[in-house]
Amino acid sequence: MARRRGQIEYQPSPDDPPLPKGIRGALIAFEVTNFRWLFAGRATSNLARQMRVFLRAWMVLELTDSPLLMGIVVSSLSWPMLVVPFVGGVMADRFDRKKLLQWTEGLLTVLWAAVALTVFMAAFDFGPTLLRVQWWHFIITSFLSGIIQSIGRPGHQAMIGSIMDRRRMPSAVALDSISDTWPRVAGPAVAAVAIAIVGGSWERWGPWLFTLTSLGQLLTFITILMMKWQPGMDVSRQRERRGSSWQDFLDGLKLIKSQPVLLSLVGMGFAFMLFAGGAAFLLPVFARDVMGLGKEGGAAAFGVLSTAQTIGSSIGALVIVSLVNFSNKGRLLLAAGLIHAVSVIAFSQSTILMLSVALIATNSMTGVFFRTSQRMLLQHIAPNEMRGRVMAMDVFQQGLSPVGVLIWGAIAEIMQGRYGLAQGTQNTWLLGGVMYAVIIIVFFTFVPALRSFRIGETTPAKTASGSPAPGGPP
Repeated sequence: MARRRGQIEYQPSPDDPPLPKGIRGALIAFEVTNFRWLFAGRATSNLARQMRVFLRAWMVLELTDSPLLMGIVVSSLSWPMLVVPFVGGVMADRFDRKKLLQWTEGLLTVLWAAVALTVFMAAFDFGPTLLRVQWWHFIITSFLSGIIQSIGRPGHQAMIGSIMDRRRMPSAVALDSISDTWPRVAGPAVAAVAIAIVGGSWERWGPWLFTLTSLGQLLTFITILMMKWQPGMDVSRQRERRGSSWQDFLDGLKLIKSQPVLLSLVGMGFAFMLFAGGAAFLLPVFARDVMGLGKEGGAAAFGVLSTAQTIGSSIGALVIVSLVNFSNKGRLLLAAGLIHAVSVIAFSQSTILMLSVALIATNSMTGVFFRTSQRMLLQHIAPNEMRGRVMAMDVFQQGLSPVGVLIWGAIAEIMQGRYGLAQGTQNTWLLGGVMYAVIIIVFFTFVPALRSFRIGETTPAKTASGSPAPGGPP
């Protein structure tokens, strides 16, 4: 393929040995010691974070009896993700990525240890009154945590590219997805069971469970320290070429804009967060009103649908790991995107509980499959020297969830006023699914390289400047 100005060139790499078949090929990333440490830290950190999200929400509800304040506290973690990831992406490309992760994980450890201490002060009635935990403390600490995580996550994603070669990259990204997906399921469940076992109000369970999650964060910090990795000479050369941080940020945007495949992947990520999942908060209305099950039946149905979502997500993470040897990731991405869009549209029209359960499980499974495949391609295409800035877009997209909720909440209000509660909710969900499907079809139609993109037989060669885009050492 001829290389245009600013375009990444994809060339065969015959020197790469074939991946092992079966489970060994799927788990080949675990052959790299540094990845084992990174995976363990990621899984521990995510489990502790998901437990804290549940604990904060439950504790604020006990302190205030206000669902609104509970929602504000929970959402405050995502606010910094609308801006800060771009700073984190530039930092991940300018500085030693291991040291960046050490700083961010260390700061999170100190922050949540301090929160555990304030909960102890309030529960056992000692220390200054101002330092004893109050509901607004969780807004401040969640916001600070969001800032630190937004800086660290692009570094984590870029670190995968630094410690893995491109041959093992699909396995690493798929396994990293598991370390993110399964804690989302296990974290709230573990926290809920722990509260039930300890019993009583927050004064009884709060000090010990918040201490437990801060210890989990400490373990994550230790795993980063255990990694043995040096930036290498390429980092020194990158620093010599760099100008200001602002120019680095603009260079990242220029790279994405100049690459049709990269631009398509980023665009589909935006569509996924804003359109495919933006109306997901309406699920309780589906359970109660669309299916006509009433208050008690609707609550039970909502529980069943939520369980189906978590099961579907877990299965999706396993499926993507099992298919890491499939080289034509473009076709996998297309299939996952179309099935995901169809499941969103079909669910919007379903009024039968068991059919809705099957559709929401399919939706969650293909959603995880789609997002993980998208990250695989982003990691594979991005030059190592710019990977932090490229992956910052992925972190930024995660912060769009609250924005999507606001947009689709307003649309649902309009729809429900015109068509009634049940039909308006269905129309809102349908609109999101149709818009998502159209965007997927447009990108795959007008960017044929996306459909035929293969991993394992092709590797990025050079950027417009002629600089290499290595996959990093094994």
